[in-house]
Amino acid sequence: MAIYLIQQNTKAFIGIFVSTNSDNEVQVYGLDDLGWGWQNEIRSGDIIELIDGNDSSDNKLVNEYGRIEQVETLTIRRDGEVSTYQIDYNSVLKSQGIIFF
Repeated sequence: MAIYLIQQNTKAFIGIFVSTNSDNEVQVYGLDDLGWGWQNEIRSGDIIELIDGNDSSDNKLVNEYGRIEQVETLTIRRDGEVSTYQIDYNSVLKSQGIIFF
């Protein structure tokens, strides 16, 4: 017998791990390969300038857990170029399942 659990996400799973670098900037250091960040080619080393239009260092999840989740926009600096991303919820990540045996 197997049990299959399904989780319906109300927001996209972002899956970006961050820390503060030596310049006191919020920097990406890891990505979950099931998350929006990995699917949209966010890279380790990218600098997160803004989260939902606010300074990234003011974000509660960034400060408490070193993660970016439950956001609608990200402004990222890479190699001197700044880009703003609208988080697309029309993703295959709306439902996630786990099978237990």
